[in-house]
Amino acid sequence: MVQERRKYGKIGWNINYDFNESDHAISCKLLSFYLTKSVEDKDEVLPWRTLKYLIGDVMYGGRVSIDLDKRILSAYLDEYFGDFLFSETNKFYFSKDRFDYEIPQIVKRNVRDYVDYVDIFPLTENPAVYGLHPNAEISYMMQKTNNLWSTLIPLQSESIESNNIESSEDKISSIVSNIISKIPQLKPDTSSFDLNDIKEKLQKQNKNKNLSPCQVFLLQELYYWNNLCKECILH
Repeated sequence: MVQERRKYGKIGWNINYDFNESDHAISCKLLSFYLTKSVEDKDEVLPWRTLKYLIGDVMYGGRVSIDLDKRILSAYLDEYFGDFLFSETNKFYFSKDRFDYEIPQIVKRNVRDYVDYVDIFPLTENPAVYGLHPNAEISYMMQKTNNLWSTLIPLQSESIESNNIESSEDKISSIVSNIISKIPQLKPDTSSFDLNDIKEKLQKQNKNKNLSPCQVFLLQELYYWNNLCKECILH
């Protein structure tokens, strides 16, 4: 959870903290030591408070310098560390967003069974799994796309060795022409979509409640599309 929030940039963590595998490995050893000792000593209460302090404030918290980020660590520990993990009446889920992330009920308890269970996880997770707003994925995908293009563009060949090979400029021009040919031919004073009409339909669909983030994003994209159509026609 801590590592995956990093891919969302400033939305995940205010600073790109240097969390690593050693933090995770030592935290696992602390969990094993304290819980095993508690069972052997037949303690009535498991030492969750001690574990939260050692893992949240010492191991991971030692790398965190902003109070709001420390609060996130504490929130995760409060949500995932406690006797409620073993409740037989109220089953515990780490998240139920598009997939039920739960503690597997494995009888044999060998590594292969756990690996097989992890293999059924979705390839991509929704930001809500990490406690983030769904719109956090927009900035993540934009950043990922920018990084991809910034890597690919320098790899383009700047020289054409043969006259039979199409240059990168010609390829781009061909793609642009193809896209323009598919755009509906509209009058300069009209647009592809009536935003007011669509907004009214969405509000009726929501029973006059506020538009959802996805619906707001849709209207924004339609607005950009209308402007693009106008520009293509004018030029």
